[in-house]
Amino acid sequence: MFVKVLLLLSIFHFTKAGVWFHVGQACIGAKNNAYDEMVYGGPSSFVGAVKLIHTKGYVSNYRRAKSSYWGSNTGTPLTTLITDNRNRLLYPSPRVTTVSSGGWYTLPGYAGTSPNLVFSDFCAPQYFEKDRKLRVWYGEDWSGRTEADNHGKSCMQVYLYLMGH
Repeated sequence: MFVKVLLLLSIFHFTKAGVWFHVGQACIGAKNNAYDEMVYGGPSSFVGAVKLIHTKGYVSNYRRAKSSYWGSNTGTPLTTLITDNRNRLLYPSPRVTTVSSGGWYTLPGYAGTSPNLVFSDFCAPQYFEKDRKLRVWYGEDWSGRTEADNHGKSCMQVYLYLMGH
């Protein structure tokens, strides 16, 4: 009986442990430092994931390329990043994938035209204080490499998964 009660309490606690917090809408361009800076207005909390949901627009890494939401429409290379206000990479986590010096990476299950993009790292959540600034970038724009022929603007809703205080 004790084990069943403990298991039920664990399940209840797990389902109540986190919540998606809407930070706002971001729109990013693909060159000329066209990042979008947001201010987290929620309670100080550990963040286990960031979810981006595409709402409109496209970005591309060269003139003749078809457009994508997060990086490349030709498959899985992605280049949408989250940094702090000093442009230090926060997401995707280096424990999950390797971001190239040009800002490109792959993330299993996601492609440039996926309707949403989720960065998660529940093993090493980041602590966000209220009013912390974060930036959403197109990776080539962030790195300053090969961005001259980039074009477009992609907009998204941004959510943080709050794990608790």
